Amino acid sequence: MFIKAWAYACKSYEEESPISLMRELEPLFDRDLIKDPTGLKLKTYPSDTTLSTFVTCCAYVSVCIAKATDEAQNAEKFALAFIPEDFKKEDGVVVVAKRIWSKTKMLDKGAIEGIEAVFPMFIAMLREGVKGISVAGSNRFGVYETDFGWGRPAKVDITSVDRGLNIGWAESKDEKGGVEVGLALNKHVMHLFHGIFYEGLRID
Repeated sequence: MFIKAWAYACKSYEEESPISLMRELEPLFDRDLIKDPTGLKLKTYPSDTTLSTFVTCCAYVSVCIAKATDEAQNAEKFALAFIPEDFKKEDGVVVVAKRIWSKTKMLDKGAIEGIEAVFPMFIAMLREGVKGISVAGSNRFGVYETDFGWGRPAKVDITSVDRGLNIGWAESKDEKGGVEVGLALNKHVMHLFHGIFYEGLRID
């Protein structure tokens, strides 16, 4: 939202004229909208178990990263228990997708449910040698539709993906419904990832 508002302000800027944002781009500072759900329980989960594009792609890319890193560095553990020890099995992507889906559904309880325990847990796992895989961006942010007055961007990269095992996420620039994935891995690991990624998509 901030990027879209910034782009709109830049594109519509005129000297000596105050900047006025469209209503849907105006910032909202109402802290009461976010409730602390501590102690509340979700009575029922929705029956819809359709996996989103984000969950499916995130699971597939994460397993490919895990396989490439495991082969290159003999690492066996990956963060947040999304990646099981037997991730090399044929159903590894399915298992990971289900785990990610179950975690995303927990957001239905509230955006900050259990947030106080996440950071200490993550630090403890890193101390045990667990590899962390994180995601930045979304295929729904519409970054390629953002225009600062110079036209649509030719290429969007998330610069922080080179810090550890991070995945940069965006919608496809030219294909509706497509996903653009950004990675920065060591050359040897990237070569392994490339082979594993395309091999998994091949239909015999």
